[in-house]
Amino acid sequence: MKPFWVFCMMGLMYFQAQGQQTAEAFFKNGNAMFEARKFADALKEYDQAIVLDARNPDFYFRRAGTKSILGDKAGAISDYTKTIGLQAAYTYAYYGRGLLKSDAGDFSAAYSDFSKVIEQKPDMPEALMQRGIASVKLKDFKSSVGDFEKALQLNAQLSDAWLYIGLAKYQLGDKSGTIEACSKKIEMKPDIDAYGYRGAAYYDQKDYKNAAKDFKKMTELSPKDEKAWYNLGLCHYNSADSALSIKDFTKATEINPSYAEAWYNLGNAKAKMEDNSHAIDAFTKAIDIKPRYPEAFYNRANSKERTQDYQGAILDFNKAIELKADYFSAYRLRGKLKAMIGDKEGACADYTAAGALAKDDFKFQHCK
Repeated sequence: MKPFWVFCMMGLMYFQAQGQQTAEAFFKNGNAMFEARKFADALKEYDQAIVLDARNPDFYFRRAGTKSILGDKAGAISDYTKTIGLQAAYTYAYYGRGLLKSDAGDFSAAYSDFSKVIEQKPDMPEALMQRGIASVKLKDFKSSVGDFEKALQLNAQLSDAWLYIGLAKYQLGDKSGTIEACSKKIEMKPDIDAYGYRGAAYYDQKDYKNAAKDFKKMTELSPKDEKAWYNLGLCHYNSADSALSIKDFTKATEINPSYAEAWYNLGNAKAKMEDNSHAIDAFTKAIDIKPRYPEAFYNRANSKERTQDYQGAILDFNKAIELKADYFSAYRLRGKLKAMIGDKEGACADYTAAGALAKDDFKFQHCK
């Protein structure tokens, strides 16, 4: 006859085996619920599996994914961390946690997690893409380009890699590289952001014709995008087509009446067309929205001077200088107006100030 303690051990082993089988059963039920998109029910099954077996990393991993879908991001990160604690080489736990860290704006932590994925699985293009995006957010543009290029070597169909290469190269000052990368993105899959970055690169190269084409495409894809209309207006303005730029800037202000820069440039375009009365109105709108806008005061002063409102122009030059103490041209033009109205002492003071800023002699005859 077996000793009593032997029966006790056999019973314990039996119940442990039963518990293990039950944990697996809950886990399988959870997976079935997950596949059926019954995520709340799946979570309950995973909870039960973990109660019975708290040492299985797969249980935490699947529960993490379920929590993430249900919006419990902190809980999901905690479960991914537990997964890694139980199995340090659990590649996809690092990946899942990295995605959540990135969504939360913790790009440094996300970068570390994606680096761990790449260390364990260097042929995973998705991890290279995500690390590249984290590098962009951390302003490490050079490193990001390397990751995106490696991702493309593994999967040439990752069109977004070209978009991010274009973005990174733009930040690195490589405008030709931006144009090339964004063009490849557009060839593979047209994208409004690709048109935007390519348009900005063309604009910086003073290729206003091609820039206008890209910004025009943006307005077609997103007619309510005030920035696209604004940038299109800048292209037309710099191409000496003030009439078209007025239409573009007006459209931008209609979409967003609080767009100070659009009002300001609408004023510039109106002034270029010698419509100084409406230019003053536009500059005033810009100033109402953005009171500390020295350039708007300065340009409104110029328009007021052209309508012979000399005192009003001087007041605006005063404000421009108050906001921007080293505003050379504001001192110079205010001096000119003061001379015109007979204030030779004031003109001399302004010309002297302008001369000090320009390291030149602006005293002229008024200071003799």
